[in-house]
Amino acid sequence: MSIDKIVEIKSPIEGIFHDTNDPIENRANNFQPYVKIGSHVIPEAIICDVEAMRVRVPIEAKVYGTIKEKLVNAGDKVKYHQVLFKISLNK
Repeated sequence: MSIDKIVEIKSPIEGIFHDTNDPIENRANNFQPYVKIGSHVIPEAIICDVEAMRVRVPIEAKVYGTIKEKLVNAGDKVKYHQVLFKISLNK
């Protein structure tokens, strides 16, 4: 029985969480989320961004793995070092 190693992706700043690059979070424009539960990611993959003072800071996965949990929703206010995602590392 193997146990997945989980990495937590945390916000580097306080701000507003965005899960798509849509400037107004309007799904009618057909913007897709950066990632979904089950998405495979690489270290350079942008998985979300956090907006502070009208500047959006991209957040990268930083690891090879699979998105297991998304802990915030689009438009949520997030705090410094708040966990945004949990990623299961690829073996």
